[in-house]
Amino acid sequence: MRLLILLNATCRHVSSFHSFNSLHLPKLCDGGILLTFLGQMEPSTSDTNFQKIEEKDEELLAYAQEEFQSFQGAENFNRIAAKVIAVKATTNRLTCELTVENEHVNTKGTLHGGQAASLVDIVTARAVGLSVRDKGMASIEISLSYLSPVKLGDQITIEATVLKCGRNVAFTDCEFRQKSDGKLCVKGKHTIAILPGQPPVINGKAQLY
Repeated sequence: MRLLILLNATCRHVSSFHSFNSLHLPKLCDGGILLTFLGQMEPSTSDTNFQKIEEKDEELLAYAQEEFQSFQGAENFNRIAAKVIAVKATTNRLTCELTVENEHVNTKGTLHGGQAASLVDIVTARAVGLSVRDKGMASIEISLSYLSPVKLGDQITIEATVLKCGRNVAFTDCEFRQKSDGKLCVKGKHTIAILPGQPPVINGKAQLY
């Protein structure tokens, strides 16, 4: 495994990083530290229960729709995706739609940048979750480019693609497009850690995200 460490100020102490599988995630020190993982992560030798789900597209779509419907009564931050509708799903791609409403926009009447970032986070994680349902996940890195404003009342498609998914990490990208003409508005990337061990279960549902 290769590891690139970028320091933007003098740091008195950096925690040991001998294994990604041990989940020794970096702590911020005085000036801050950014760690970016490059290349393929070493496979876990203890993760013998890792498996990918293989289902028909209509079954995958039904699973995704159930996930987003569950946000409608959510009290946690996932509630911001309550009005996202899953419309198409395959093992490596999830397509959703959203009509931009007042709760999604900033003071200029356009899609809030933080809202867009959260949707990239949520939709890409659910795209990975279409085939990986027995492991928890956590964000390693997320980035967005805002290419064109999305206005109040616009209908957009949000398409998340799983570029690569191994035992320890998944690489995804995400595009927001105007439904009317396909114009690209937001492009995001999200690198996701697949956590070892079994995720916690609350009310009979595994907490993957």
